[in-house]
Amino acid sequence: MSVTMLPNAAAKETKAGLVLVVTSLGVLFAQIDTSVVNLAIRSIDADLHAGISAMQWVVDTYNLVYASFLLTGGTLGDLYGRRRVFVGGILLFIAGTLVCALAPNAATLILGRIVSGLGAACMVPMSLVLLTLAFPDRRARAHRPAWQPLGSGRRAGGSVGAITGRRGVTCCASR
Repeated sequence: MSVTMLPNAAAKETKAGLVLVVTSLGVLFAQIDTSVVNLAIRSIDADLHAGISAMQWVVDTYNLVYASFLLTGGTLGDLYGRRRVFVGGILLFIAGTLVCALAPNAATLILGRIVSGLGAACMVPMSLVLLTLAFPDRRARAHRPAWQPLGSGRRAGGSVGAITGRRGVTCCASR
């Protein structure tokens, strides 16, 4: 006996798969940005001539803002809509990354890292909620590697920074 999927069920499965890919990529980029700057910090300092204090802020600002506003990102999703906050987080993250990539000085780079951190703080909590809604069946959700990018992103960020230096970091994430 073969099982045929109804068109509505197939569309639902496709939509759930798209949610999985988009949210996983969002989490991946947010996690890469937590570590990618660490290994390229010498190249960034050589370009900007900012000093050790400014470079510490470049590294720490993203993580500080990201961690501080995670709960706020979840609350915003409850108030204004989960998808809207997730997409807004993506847009903020991209805007912050562009500011970082074009930063002529350390202050602008730090500002870009703040904006990227705010975007990540909106993306990450909403990704888990969107995945839960896309896969309401607990068994189906258990077999999806939704949070695998979390660990992969941290490892990849260090590798990208070590291998490519400042130019690779600028292309892949925030400067």
